[in-house]
Amino acid sequence: MLIATTDMHVYVIVVPNRHEHPQLIRRYAPFSNGWRQHCERIRAYLVASGEFSRLVAYLFFLDPGANDCLLLVSYADDHSMLLPSGLVKGGEAIGTGVDVLDTYHKFSLSA
Repeated sequence: MLIATTDMHVYVIVVPNRHEHPQLIRRYAPFSNGWRQHCERIRAYLVASGEFSRLVAYLFFLDPGANDCLLLVSYADDHSMLLPSGLVKGGEAIGTGVDVLDTYHKFSLSA
């Protein structure tokens, strides 16, 4: 889901997958070339629309039992990009303005 606010876009992605294997997000067609390339495509689309200032992405990896879930965050603006370390492979983080964010939040959906 892509949500426009007055000063940014918020991108919410829910992945029905355990977080121990976040690279499995690549099995879904929009993410098959990796998270960085997906973010670059979204950023380019928003820039072309004339409405881009920055993009914050929240990626929720939901465990089937809803007990062991994970939130990763990504950020992009005109000059920089922060990518979650769990979604970056090999040289994907190489480039001007690209940094790896090695943080996450574990949570549970069960009471």
